[in-house]
Amino acid sequence: MLRVLAPHFCAGIEFRNDVVIKAAPILSWSVGKERHELERYFERKGWKAEPLSMTTHLMVDIETLGTRPGAIIISAAFVRCADEANFVLNLSIPEQQALGMEIDPATHAWWGEQETKCPGIWQRVTENPQSLNVALPYISTWLQWAAGGSDDWLIWCHGATFDCPLLDELYRRVRLPSPWKYWQVRDTRTLYDLASINPKNFAVPPPHVALNDALGQSRALMASLAVIAKAHQGAAA
Repeated sequence: MLRVLAPHFCAGIEFRNDVVIKAAPILSWSVGKERHELERYFERKGWKAEPLSMTTHLMVDIETLGTRPGAIIISAAFVRCADEANFVLNLSIPEQQALGMEIDPATHAWWGEQETKCPGIWQRVTENPQSLNVALPYISTWLQWAAGGSDDWLIWCHGATFDCPLLDELYRRVRLPSPWKYWQVRDTRTLYDLASINPKNFAVPPPHVALNDALGQSRALMASLAVIAKAHQGAAA
């Protein structure tokens, strides 16, 4: 893949046998053209074309009954940011209670308030709960699939102290390895601040539904990465 950096956009194109097979909408005209032809065109325009890192960016969002590791996790959603491939699972509360996972009274009361604001939300985040013996291995398998079997992937969560640490603790209690390494975890709040992106502008309603939040955060992440890429382009000019 190539990342094309122009004064007014940053976009990607994908090749097969040096012919473009996919392109961002702004470069859709390039599909079917040969690599050498495009590279000459980009050079004439003064655009930079550089190999695009194949790092896969994945987003996680969880809904819980507490805010610290050891709290019960009621729902978990994952999104591959580039194309929004996704899934969501609701997790068994009784199985987590049997492991000593806790319900924070204040958080439980907060969910009652959310039900008043958005009737049916509690059912949505708790219905059809999956056994931990099924859900946790599935999460690990899906993440590997989403990354194409490569180790070059990052997991993003909205706050460095929440989603991944709480899931890490659940994996620990069932004696399974976490599906990510510590060095793969990234924090969206820092990225949004660096890019001056307001994630509320990308929110998917209603809030506090794991998949909705993960999708909104993914879109804000992609916008942030584009801002930073353009900033790098300006610094290199």
